[in-house]
Amino acid sequence: MRKLAKLVLVLALCTAAVWCLKSPGWGPVTTFLTSLAMLIILLIAEARSEARVSETNPDLPLFEAFLRELPYRGIIQHLDDYGGNATIDVRKLGKLNEFTVLWINAQHEFRDRDLEKKRRRLLAVATEFLDFLYDKTEMSSDVARKVPGKLPTQDPELFYSVSQNLLKLGDELVKCHQDLVRTGLNKLNLPGPTGAQKTKQKREGVRPSNGFC
Repeated sequence: MRKLAKLVLVLALCTAAVWCLKSPGWGPVTTFLTSLAMLIILLIAEARSEARVSETNPDLPLFEAFLRELPYRGIIQHLDDYGGNATIDVRKLGKLNEFTVLWINAQHEFRDRDLEKKRRRLLAVATEFLDFLYDKTEMSSDVARKVPGKLPTQDPELFYSVSQNLLKLGDELVKCHQDLVRTGLNKLNLPGPTGAQKTKQKREGVRPSNGFC
């Protein structure tokens, strides 16, 4: 509603400005000044409203910190694009590792029950994903991890199981992250979107190729 009001006032302001240039007089000048004054009043009211939200909602600073410390761009987007036949770039794991260490205390708990429930779920999935990744994969280069290269021939079933579990955990991690972001934006009345979440094809039942690297 406020966006529509601002749009109307901006259009009125532009129209009045053109009117002033074409037909100078008190009429167009009065219309221009009135539109300008109403636009300024609306912007001030909007700024005060946002300030009140910041002052009265203790979850806002924490949520903004979450968006900075674990943004979509980085490991979340990397996993969102992950197709089951690619390596995990360890250079992108830094923020996720920090999140699982720094966000486990009371200082990082949301007051809102829904946000806190989703934060705990994300923390649990992130921890499970990292534990599985470090336990079941190996370094394929200085910057990447993958399922051990000998598994496809030595133990195809184990290779398939590890590959699928890594894929599912990655998908669940992306889902939990975006769920928390979406809920926070809605509850705190913040603008969005935050990331280019892609529509992904279902991967369940699709056996990864032996070129998992």
